[in-house]
Amino acid sequence: MLIDVAGQHRERLDALGVVPMRPELALAALQRVLHDDETTIVIADMDWARFAPIFTAARASALLSDLPEVAQALQTSGGDQTLSGGLRQQLAQLPPAEREQALLALVRESATTVLGHAPSTQIDSDQPFKELGFDSLTGIELRNLLQAKTGASLPASVVFDYPDPESLANGLGAILFPPTEPSNRSVGMISTSHHDLFGELYLRAMENGQLAHAQELMLSGAQLRAKFHDPAELDAAPSVVPIGSAQHGPHMICVCPTVMTTGPQVYTRLAEQFADGWTVSALVPPGFDGGEALPATREALVRSLADSVEEYVGDSELSLVGHSSGGVVAYEVAKELQARGLDPTAVVLIDSYSFDGDGGRPEEMFRNALNARMIEYLRWASGDKLSERITAQVWSLELLRGWRPEGLSAPTLYVRPIQPLVEEEKPEWRGDVISMMTSVADVPGDHFTILEGEHVGSTARVVDHWLRNLR
Repeated sequence: MLIDVAGQHRERLDALGVVPMRPELALAALQRVLHDDETTIVIADMDWARFAPIFTAARASALLSDLPEVAQALQTSGGDQTLSGGLRQQLAQLPPAEREQALLALVRESATTVLGHAPSTQIDSDQPFKELGFDSLTGIELRNLLQAKTGASLPASVVFDYPDPESLANGLGAILFPPTEPSNRSVGMISTSHHDLFGELYLRAMENGQLAHAQELMLSGAQLRAKFHDPAELDAAPSVVPIGSAQHGPHMICVCPTVMTTGPQVYTRLAEQFADGWTVSALVPPGFDGGEALPATREALVRSLADSVEEYVGDSELSLVGHSSGGVVAYEVAKELQARGLDPTAVVLIDSYSFDGDGGRPEEMFRNALNARMIEYLRWASGDKLSERITAQVWSLELLRGWRPEGLSAPTLYVRPIQPLVEEEKPEWRGDVISMMTSVADVPGDHFTILEGEHVGSTARVVDHWLRNLR
């Protein structure tokens, strides 16, 4: 069963700073618009202190820059390097061990507040922020709250740079109380700016239409990275991260795409659409986080992910879902599980393509479409891991080149967006995949928006209805 998402949308808009308008005010504004025959006006009641820092987190906004309310909100939210004297004095009087615990408590309490949990809710110090349900919006809210409490200036990407409460608390301690030795001054400190030369070169090439040269550079870098041929060589297995509020019923494993923006947040909005009846989790491919080895072959990639699914699910009922390249990997993981006697109930591919790299296929199209949407997000969200994420993407897509959907006995659903991503998009680009599917369903949106905003609900309803009819 799907939940009524109106309340969740209201909460998200409140968090963004878009507050409900009084009916009489809204009607009066609408009447004025009609009277003046205006066609390009948006009327909203805004809490600029909330909205402006989030909207401008990745880059400055020409749309808002001339509004005095926005300037005031950004000046207020930016933090003050003159730290809160009371808090700093209290922390300074504590022994180092107690100070660390006090900062950890501060981070955990702040995270609980941002997530809307009861004050008594306990958050583990080593539990990743992604597992707790943080996305880019709530990550910025946590940053803003910690800035308000400490006076420290923190980057918008703080929950990406410091993935759990303990590491974030250590980083806060370093900026509030820098080490006295100059040689150790930067150890553990939160950096408000990252410089990743090769990552920046790649993004600059995306902006300037020179992506082919950047691809060669990053593929060479990927070839030099550590590889694993057997999942047993890994220090840690790929992560399976619970997402969404519903954690009852058959497993729905959402395989994250093998792209630089990958992570559980890809499916957070989709997972929020499901109520009791599914245990929704995200499966994260290896090689995209700091220090992780890349799979040497497609087989190594698939086996490592299948191992994680088998350990997490056991012999319970499960279906696999994947968007874009995540659908390709989901299909292959399902085949591996089938070979092990752990037959998945079904596999759902959400607008997945085969990548042939002949210049006229989707690989080039998606790179170009990715540019405008993701460049600035990547700069602030990926931090100093940008090159690792880009080389992981380039390498992983090489492993998937030439893929065709064959050899799987489980029922398959292909979710196809109605809107093209670019004008050059051709139906036959999906043809070799769709022809092998059990069912095909069309949903509103394009390749990206089918998992976002107003369209994600339609995608979830299609997936939910199809899977339930199989049971």
